[in-house]
Amino acid sequence: MQELNKFSVTTLVLIFCAIILQSLSFLSIKVASSSHIQLGVWLIALGFLFMLIRAIVWQIILKHNQLSKVYPFNALVQVVILIFSYIIFKEQVTLNNMIGMAFMMGGMILLSSSQ
Repeated sequence: MQELNKFSVTTLVLIFCAIILQSLSFLSIKVASSSHIQLGVWLIALGFLFMLIRAIVWQIILKHNQLSKVYPFNALVQVVILIFSYIIFKEQVTLNNMIGMAFMMGGMILLSSSQ
């Protein structure tokens, strides 16, 4: 985790925002799939809005950082989605899910570390 110290606080906050925005996009589209059609349309539009804002945030991140260093943090979207799916949708989280998430987080740390 010492590699996180090599990023500015601003970069870490922007990465966190990008992760949350992408997760909210996926979640709003998931909710839209089981909603009334009129509400579903608005939720899909909201999902696209989250992705648009995330794209802008991501461009700001890339302007000041190497892609190879920040891109691995996108794996955290999967962790956030797993947590939200458990809390919001009451979906089951298995041991395999947990092991997979551990591998993803380990890979994220390895890929974002310097040579």
